[in-house]
Order: sequence, then structure tokens, then C-alpha cells
Amino acid sequence: LVDKALTLKRLRTLLTEQLFDIVHLALPVHPRSGELIFSEVDIQTNLPRTGQVESMPVSAFVSLLGESQTRLVVIATCRVPLVVAQEVQKVAHMAASDDDITGEQAKAWAECFYDLLARGRSVHKAFELTKSQVDVPMRVFEARLDVAFAVTKP
Repeated sequence: LVDKALTLKRLRTLLTEQLFDIVHLALPVHPRSGELIFSEVDIQTNLPRTGQVESMPVSAFVSLLGESQTRLVVIATCRVPLVVAQEVQKVAHMAASDDDITGEQAKAWAECFYDLLARGRSVHKAFELTKSQVDVPMRVFEARLDVAFAVTKP
């Protein structure tokens, strides 16, 4: 499922009504609080441009991930603060960058990573191989739970 105009309400609905193995988000994250931001941000600071901000606290996001039984979260954006990974790994594995990355870098990383998953590699192996093949500063944060993935043929 790809939703190019994701809103707070839509994400909440999806994560409470469906189950997801992987949630991949390409949206700004507040550099200090880790809130997911659905409003326009200044590209230099990653802070909201408007007074009325549509955002989701990281604790609320983590609750919804548990509800949807998500096993892997990928946040493909710049400078994701460590607090997000610390909270998400309570319920799922996470891949994110705490450095600056471009849209092209995020795309190259995703193409390589998801191709390897589709070919039956484990999440850990896909991440290791992607790290060696694509020069993008993505880090993996392992969940504190045992998580197994399986590829099924249609």
C-alpha cells in the first residue's frame, strides 16, 4: 500500500484496521521530540513551517505499531532522532538514518533492500547486503522481541 498524501488520520486508520509486516514512511520527524510530522517543514531545520502542525507523538506511533503487529519500521528521511528508534524497538525492528540523506539515496536504499527481501533474504541479511551495496547512512535497530519473516509464493 502506497499513500503519497498520508495524513495523521489516515495512518491511524490504517494501523488500527490492518496488519502490516513492514511500515515504510517517508515523512519528516521532529529533530528533538521524534514526532512524526504530517505538515510542511523547513528543509534546513526539519521543523514545521506553520503554526498549526499535524503530528503524532512517537509513543502514539509505537502503540499503533503494536496494534497492527508491525515487525519492521523503515523511516526514510533525514536525521531521525535516537528517541524514535529507542521507542520503536520496543515492538519492532527499525531502519532509519540519523544523518542527511537525499530522496535519491532513500530510493536506492529501498530498491536494494526490498529486492533482497523479495528474494528470500532475512531482514538482517538484506540490511547487511544493502549496506555494502548502497552508500546510504541507514542504521538498523533490532527489536527487543523475537521476530521472524517468511516469504510465501503466491
